[in-house]
Amino acid sequence: ALGMTVPIVRGSFMIKQYARELVPNPVEYAIATIEGETVGNEYGIVFGMTADLGDGFNLGINYRSPVTLDLEGEITFEPLDNYNGIVPPEDSSGSGVIPLPGLFSLGVSYESGNMFFETDVNLATWSNYDVLELEIDNPEIPSLSLPQEFRDVWSMRFGAEYTFTNSNQLRAGFFHDSVPQPSSRCGPALPDWVHRGLSCGVGIPIKNAQFDAFLVRLFLPTRKIRDSADGFNGNYRAAATVYGAGITFGL
Repeated sequence: ALGMTVPIVRGSFMIKQYARELVPNPVEYAIATIEGETVGNEYGIVFGMTADLGDGFNLGINYRSPVTLDLEGEITFEPLDNYNGIVPPEDSSGSGVIPLPGLFSLGVSYESGNMFFETDVNLATWSNYDVLELEIDNPEIPSLSLPQEFRDVWSMRFGAEYTFTNSNQLRAGFFHDSVPQPSSRCGPALPDWVHRGLSCGVGIPIKNAQFDAFLVRLFLPTRKIRDSADGFNGNYRAAATVYGAGITFGL
């Protein structure tokens, strides 16, 4: 089986940080807010293929193209109470570009009796996110060129499902995502970790409907940063539990 879709991609962004006067001594005098959205629609391509290999095995291949978002927005300044008499620049418009990665996926499934197994590996082409550039129209405000230096990374998934004689389903899974962000670019604005997680779920048929629920626990190991290019060395920690439920109705 073959399939292809053309997704429409839109987005918005907001960045807040202190504006500083560096001479003669660093002084924070305002909160700068950069906020905007994509210019029109951007389009990508998603292509997929599945093949029956026989003896309960199936193969799946998927490709999602990278997309580049053109952005426009406004930068505004909110003076701090103790801004030391420094007058912030006038608000201004600006523009920028943010690339989103492509994704290659290869998966294999196996079904035998009441058991179903599936595993896949994925390659995300984050290396196209090398630098974040924002052009500011006001000549008093320097344009921003923020190195990101992301790298391509692999991820993997594994899942299993058991179907009972009454058609109820029990599910479990594991996943691992590598981190595309180099340690030198990790900071409080956008920290990232290696993602590992365990998941479980149930499926319960109810007449002409299906009830599904899941629980995911993320394990994010402490990331110790000692070579931050922007001086944000430290230990970054996080954890998350995600859960949800849904009902599907048949006609």
